[in-house]
Amino acid sequence: MGVFIYGTLLDATLRYRLLGRDVSAKAATLSGYFLREQKSAPLPAIVAQSGAVISGLLLDDLTAQEVGKLDAYELPFDYNPIPAAINVEGLSVEAQVYLPGPSVDISDREWSLERWQDQSGALSREMAVEIGSYDPPLAGDALRRQWNMIALRASVRLRAQDQDIPARVRSAAQPSDFAAEHSGPLSGDFFRLAQLQVTHRTFQDDTAGPLPREVFIGTDAALVLPYDPLTDHVLLVEQIRMGPMLRGAANPWALEPIAGMIDAGEKPEEAAQRESEEEAGLQGVALQKMFSYYPSTGSSTDYFYCYLGLCDLPEPTTYTGGLATEAEDLRLHVIPFDAAFALIETGEAENAAIVSMLLWLAQNRSRLRGTA
Repeated sequence: MGVFIYGTLLDATLRYRLLGRDVSAKAATLSGYFLREQKSAPLPAIVAQSGAVISGLLLDDLTAQEVGKLDAYELPFDYNPIPAAINVEGLSVEAQVYLPGPSVDISDREWSLERWQDQSGALSREMAVEIGSYDPPLAGDALRRQWNMIALRASVRLRAQDQDIPARVRSAAQPSDFAAEHSGPLSGDFFRLAQLQVTHRTFQDDTAGPLPREVFIGTDAALVLPYDPLTDHVLLVEQIRMGPMLRGAANPWALEPIAGMIDAGEKPEEAAQRESEEEAGLQGVALQKMFSYYPSTGSSTDYFYCYLGLCDLPEPTTYTGGLATEAEDLRLHVIPFDAAFALIETGEAENAAIVSMLLWLAQNRSRLRGTA
């Protein structure tokens, strides 16, 4: 039995990335249904309506694995396959159709493919790359659990593709200069570890590889160092960290700036403001861009957007913060800048983020205080 598709799957790029090939498709219609938009997202849902007709495509040469990929795309969100009679070139054909279940909240607004493509198309197409890569496809519950992180990783890739980074000293790269092929499935339940075979152009105009590599697929994050130029105080966040713990450090608690992942579709500045309020209770922080960087280019995709957060801070104090819903256990320290900067020399400030941000502030502190 073939599958009748409608809605977002009519986007040819998304369909190709999800299924991994150009699947033969025939124009088809489904009578007795109307296409509407969900209340919570610009996603399609069909509802029974006498006299209405939905246009779509019939996919009738799918493999069982490809049907599994469609199931993985639909079932976790309560879109369930049922047999239905569709019309193909004037003939009635039985096909599988994904219909929304009772948990799907449907609005009265007609769904538009063009509106969805404009609002969510780029992110959804990029998400389809990862969703379609799983072999076997992710089961319903697994995909539901992974959905937000899949969206976040897709958003990271789109952000990286849009960045205009100069190459005045380093080599100017062309797409043909490097390639990475996955040599195994991604592993991990929250973050991901990728096994790759990498080839790249050498400085001798030769080709290196394939070279086996493993890369931690992390996220983009927004980091904020709160600073009060009137009192010359900064705020540091203390929390337990798994990196020092697994390295064998006697003390796994670390002093850091405010930090958090940038959500899918969120701008770095928006994440910086959100995290300032969630972690430290700071509202209306005036952000100044410091710099952005990869903390570990050799083994991780993590990328940090660093900001100074100009704000009013109290006299030196310690208080707790963070979101209980995210199991955040944070202690916040408001201390004089000189005391914070001294932590670099003593080694108590021992992660790259806080060290680099304090060094930046040391360079710009006089200007910010009006004493340059």
